[in-house]
Amino acid sequence: MTKKFLDLNTAFPLMEKFDQEVFKKVFPKSTYLQAYFGGKIAGKFDYKNLFEETDYEISKDQSFIHYTSLQALTSILNNGYFRWSEFRHFEDIEELHYASKIFDDIDSLKSNGERINDQKGNCFALSACLNTEKTRKNPFMWEKYGNKGKGVIIQFKINYDEIFNFLLGKVQYGEDGMKYLVNLKKLAEKFRLNNDGFTYDHFPERIMEFLAFHKQEKYLSENEVRFFFRKSKSKDDKHNHPSIYEDITYNNEVRYFFKTFLTERKSILELEINDEDNRNEYFKLYPTIEIEEIILGNNLEIARKVEIFQLLEILQIKYNYNYKLYQLTNENKIVESNGIF
Repeated sequence: MTKKFLDLNTAFPLMEKFDQEVFKKVFPKSTYLQAYFGGKIAGKFDYKNLFEETDYEISKDQSFIHYTSLQALTSILNNGYFRWSEFRHFEDIEELHYASKIFDDIDSLKSNGERINDQKGNCFALSACLNTEKTRKNPFMWEKYGNKGKGVIIQFKINYDEIFNFLLGKVQYGEDGMKYLVNLKKLAEKFRLNNDGFTYDHFPERIMEFLAFHKQEKYLSENEVRFFFRKSKSKDDKHNHPSIYEDITYNNEVRYFFKTFLTERKSILELEINDEDNRNEYFKLYPTIEIEEIILGNNLEIARKVEIFQLLEILQIKYNYNYKLYQLTNENKIVESNGIF
């Protein structure tokens, strides 16, 4: 944004106009929360209803599935939470960059690779799939994310009060999935030309919530549903949030993770937030996850399945979980398990 727009009386009406003529034209239910201080303009999207009436939209009131290893499953059950990875930890190094490049042919909207990389440390996601017969039996997903059939599917639902601080949406793939961003780019450039050059500095960073739901065409078979959370670091370049913590990844990198508590284990937060009113307020803003089913892969030895089943029953009783246990058979059927294989 140029200096001539740094005066509040000049900038604010244009910000409001931009919201109506650009953001709301593409994302009709969006609300962009503007802020102005110290000669700088800031803002962020309200997550409530942000994806409504778009291809990103998905109902929160249904079950989802998450492929993972047995080791990750027992960690979730024992620790009492799922952990969302920061984008720096993702296998696809083009996350965020891929969608931001759609703006690179217009100088005023062009992305900055280093700044996008910095934002990866502020963005967290949990990957899942829709709970359908097809996704539960997807051989590619079992092979890649279900530890070659030796892992599990976790079927879960989310419990929430008010949706403010996280997003749930369908990932869009390839050029065909870019239509909203292409339209946004056209409208933003048209607005700039018709309004004396007005645009937002570092525009792709303003729409990080949308960039985070785009991936390359080669990932189409994953058919991903994504839970997304964004939180900026403090001035000392550290996160200060009761659910964000540091840990060492499998390749020995120190990264941040975001916790989403299991519904039956909400009391864990007492260790982080002593005041009950503040804890209740926390769960108005953030969801909990309730595990409904655990499905064992079909590539496990029978003797090990028996031991695993017994351990999962012990953990179920210990922590008062209410999940059911199933297995994928060699005939590609999913059947409820009673411990006999």
